[in-house]
Amino acid sequence: MCDKILKLNVGCGPDYRESTDTVQWINVDINETTKADIHHDLHIALPIEDLSVDHVYAGHVIEHCGFHVVTYCIGDWIRTLKIGGTISIRTPDLEALAKEYVDGTINHLAFVQQAYGGGYRSVRGSVHCLTIDWKWILSNFFAFGCGNIERHEGGRWELCVTAVKEKHVVMPIPPRDLYETIK
Repeated sequence: MCDKILKLNVGCGPDYRESTDTVQWINVDINETTKADIHHDLHIALPIEDLSVDHVYAGHVIEHCGFHVVTYCIGDWIRTLKIGGTISIRTPDLEALAKEYVDGTINHLAFVQQAYGGGYRSVRGSVHCLTIDWKWILSNFFAFGCGNIERHEGGRWELCVTAVKEKHVVMPIPPRDLYETIK
């Protein structure tokens, strides 16, 4: 039996987190050239048991999930959490970006780069598929059994949210071909 705290870093990219004597990190990324413990497409259910993880960290990854499956992605990450486990998400903040665009603080190019990513399509997942806001996160965390949902300070256009899993909600995960047919 493992006495370590189990933490999942989904979409780790270059943010590979090393395990310690007390914490075991499982780093997941789709890019085969990225250092990760598991190379996996997050549009497919994670190969992690239900109710087995203490903390899920999703730093600037949810915006790379396809629009039609993003709810399933977040539900799948929460599925892995133990009751009392936590999830932390960092993502561009649609509301903050839109406010600054409408009031003229940022121009169209800055808005598009922040909302949809400044990367190139040469690396799968380098461009943002969607941008979300506080209300979307709140409703999805509630739907998947989370409570004690808190918004934290982040960067200028960054939405940072942490929640605690209070109950286990079983949800159907779409088959791989659902994503294949819409991309």
